[in-house]
Amino acid sequence: VRETEFWDDAIKSVKQHYPNFILLAEVYDPHGQDLQDLGFDYTYDKKLYDLLVDGHLEHLRKHIYGNTPQYHSRSAHYLENHDEPRAVAELQGKDRAAAATVVAMTLPGMRCYFMGQECGYSKKLDVHLLRSQEEKLDENYQQHILKIIKITSEPIFQKGEWVYLPVLSSDSAWRMVAWRWHYKGEKRLCVINYSHDMGLGRVVLDNAEYEDGNDFVKIREILSGETYVRSVNEMRSIGLGIVLGAWGSQIFAYP
Repeated sequence: VRETEFWDDAIKSVKQHYPNFILLAEVYDPHGQDLQDLGFDYTYDKKLYDLLVDGHLEHLRKHIYGNTPQYHSRSAHYLENHDEPRAVAELQGKDRAAAATVVAMTLPGMRCYFMGQECGYSKKLDVHLLRSQEEKLDENYQQHILKIIKITSEPIFQKGEWVYLPVLSSDSAWRMVAWRWHYKGEKRLCVINYSHDMGLGRVVLDNAEYEDGNDFVKIREILSGETYVRSVNEMRSIGLGIVLGAWGSQIFAYP
């Protein structure tokens, strides 16, 4: 009978000889935190995956705001792997799969993509075969996913501070989830409507700042490239107004 925990001893020994070695645990809820505490650098966030597939927004929200930023930052987020079906098939369409991508990949932590995921393929890639079924590339979907990958590769999404934000002020605000990032003066707001109907609401940005003393400033929605003029006082008090169609997502850069 061991008097000490195996993984505690093993990880300390490995790190002593190879301090830059990264350990990822394929572990399922509720043991992710336990293995993080034992020294694993990252653990699978299978719970997030299951909640995105299930689609129960309140449960999804509780998982995101109910865990610490430290837990999320040491979690591995994914929508596809060698075991799971293609996201487009499992989530019953590319719009929902795209929304789930923004949810999973704008959270802190390790961001995992599977071969061909960005192409919009729906046929599972069987690990027992040396080939996959031929499918037509969806170039629009591919460009959208590649844009998300590019955006989340920026330093702010790698090294910044992440804060969960509530969406308020509307009967349909519950359809949306939101959070912000901040790093060296750069700021991002991520809002996702993870539902099949329109969502309206407001997100308070208490860290929005005036530019040259001006209340009205430009904010840029990065996914679409659109630029808007909004009041800092309004963003800091009643919040930035958000209107998103079914499975819609927005990522704002704001001062």
